[in-house]
Amino acid sequence: MWALSYTSDGTDEQIAKLFDMEVVSKVVELLSHQEQYMVAPALRVIGNLVTGKDVFTDALLELGIVAPLAGLLNSPKKVFRKEACWALSNILAGPAHQVEEVFTYNNREIIKKLFNMAVTDDFEVTRNFKVNSRLSRSEENVSFA
Repeated sequence: MWALSYTSDGTDEQIAKLFDMEVVSKVVELLSHQEQYMVAPALRVIGNLVTGKDVFTDALLELGIVAPLAGLLNSPKKVFRKEACWALSNILAGPAHQVEEVFTYNNREIIKKLFNMAVTDDFEVTRNFKVNSRLSRSEENVSFA
């Protein structure tokens, strides 16, 4: 799994090959794995992918990435909360349709959780959380219907 994390931090062509080989859907599944040693590299892969092209994030959204990331926000492991927060902040920094996907997940519970974490969780967990400025200008672009 760690080898995939290095590949996912590569060029757009390398990342596209991960999607072409249908590896990414398995990585998304591993985010919910019972063994932490499988979750850590999978989470790093996802974090790397959502920092890339919007098309990669769109593909992850189609694979249902928001649900496992939301679950990891409740992890007792600080590093998992930090990586999940980082990944979600990158999705929230994307185009309006990606922001809407996170906003509307589970009746906006994830947004409430992220704001709560920004206030109550360890600074190291939330320091990369870029949602505050994005949220303040997103409401006009995102439909909540």
